[in-house]
Amino acid sequence: MNALVDLIPSAISEAQTARMHLALNLASEFARSPENFDPKQLERLGREGLGVFLTGVGHAARAKVASPTLDKGSETVRAQTGPARIIAGGDLQSKGWKHLHRRERSFWLTGLVAGLRAGGWVTATGWLILLLADHVVPLAKEMLA
Repeated sequence: MNALVDLIPSAISEAQTARMHLALNLASEFARSPENFDPKQLERLGREGLGVFLTGVGHAARAKVASPTLDKGSETVRAQTGPARIIAGGDLQSKGWKHLHRRERSFWLTGLVAGLRAGGWVTATGWLILLLADHVVPLAKEMLA
């Protein structure tokens, strides 16, 4: 029993080390091809492993920025900054999840549209009630009389 208790700390440290290595491997995989990366793999890392992953991704991003050229086949393409620049034969939107990004909606405009829609529904409902009161109710009274 005592031998098992002595093995617990070493097992925990081995598991943490394995998670850290997994996090670094996932970070390098993400840096190589972000469009093929499955984010569900990050669930196994835990809080510390996720921190190591983010640090690894940050180091990989800084290493790419620090190198002035990118090799693509036989040609060398200079890396340029800016959202619309071409990097290594493809635009930045083809390099990951950038194409999924959307601008935030204007809350003022969204509120205005929602208010107009609600007002339209209230107006339509009121007209329907007036139509019922003016035309259908007298007909129903005549039928019942």
